Amino acid sequence: MNFYWRLYLLVLVITLLSSCSINKYVPVGEHLLSHTSIKFKKDSLKYNKSNIDLDQMNALLKQKPNRKILLGFRFHLKLYNLSNQKRIEKRILVKQARVEKRNLKIQRKNDKKLAKNPAYNKKMLEARRLTFGEKLRSIGEEPVVLDKSAAGKSAKQLSIYLINKGFFNNSVSDSISLNDNGQSSVFYLVNTDKPYTYSNIDYLINDSLLLSYVDSISANSLLKIGDNFDTDILDQERSRITNFLLNSGYHYFNKEFIFF
Repeated sequence: MNFYWRLYLLVLVITLLSSCSINKYVPVGEHLLSHTSIKFKKDSLKYNKSNIDLDQMNALLKQKPNRKILLGFRFHLKLYNLSNQKRIEKRILVKQARVEKRNLKIQRKNDKKLAKNPAYNKKMLEARRLTFGEKLRSIGEEPVVLDKSAAGKSAKQLSIYLINKGFFNNSVSDSISLNDNGQSSVFYLVNTDKPYTYSNIDYLINDSLLLSYVDSISANSLLKIGDNFDTDILDQERSRITNFLLNSGYHYFNKEFIFF
């Protein structure tokens, strides 16, 4: 059984036996962020199967709850909560005083040795070791306290993501639920509306030789009529054309020369 499993079992047992609140380090009047969810309106479901990635959308959220493992147990938060701020501060003062005392002796010894032998390789000073509480905190996670402004910013980021995927008329609203137990949930309701698709694709190139090169690979274009507008795919297409031209002798060609 490795160290982390032992630590997990230790925290689990302590948690079950302890009445310590999960909101231990949540400031008074604030709420722990315990849940976030992105939901699509019914009318949007028929449009969002193609190029919308829910994992990417979740990654855009400015705030996410503390990690959960094994049946939703917030191990890292519980580990953080096992620490005691006042005890940590006291232990830091004690440890710092001890290390400073040892370093004073080391410094004096170094000075004596150097006085006799300038080539003496002096001993390094010691650094203060972390207290047990600090170690707990370094492994654990401090509580994610609800930031209402972050919810609004997240909704805007989700909207921008959808625009980049062709849903120009989307709308994203956020709502916050505050629970009596000091925890909170944030919900994002998404209406994608109908996506914009490619009805026609043209290459506008003044150089006839360059145009002939691009035309020669147009059959393998990543852009297809009827597909959703998608800035990621457009950028991949720019890279595809650029790499082909670079390998065809246009050594100074740059992806930035292609715009849409």
